Amino acid sequence: MSPYILPDLTKPMGNLSKKDFADYAEVIDRALEIHIEKEKIRHGLWKKYEAEAQTRQIKIKADRIEHTLELVAKQGDDVALIKSTIEELLDVINYSVFAVRQLGERLPK
Repeated sequence: MSPYILPDLTKPMGNLSKKDFADYAEVIDRALEIHIEKEKIRHGLWKKYEAEAQTRQIKIKADRIEHTLELVAKQGDDVALIKSTIEELLDVINYSVFAVRQLGERLPK
C-alpha cells in the first residue's frame, strides 16, 4: 500500500472487518496512485471539463469494461484483459472523484 491513504485499523469501522476496510482502502489508494501519475503529465486537465463530461467518460469506460468482461467470459482468464479491466475500473473511481469535486463546487457554501 502506498503512503497516500493509510487506514487507521485501530478505529471502529462499523460492520466492516479490518480486512474489508484495508482491501477497500487499498483499491482507493491504487486509484489515487494512478491519478498522481497522470497528473504529472496532464497537470489538472480534468478541471477544464464539467461534471457532465466526467460522467460521459465514466459511461465510455463502463462500456469498455463490459465489453472486456464479455471477452474474459468467452476466452477465460486472460491476465492482460483482467489487468486492463482493473485499470479502467480504477479510472472510473478517479472520474467519479472529479465529478464529485466539480458538483460540490456548485453547492452553496
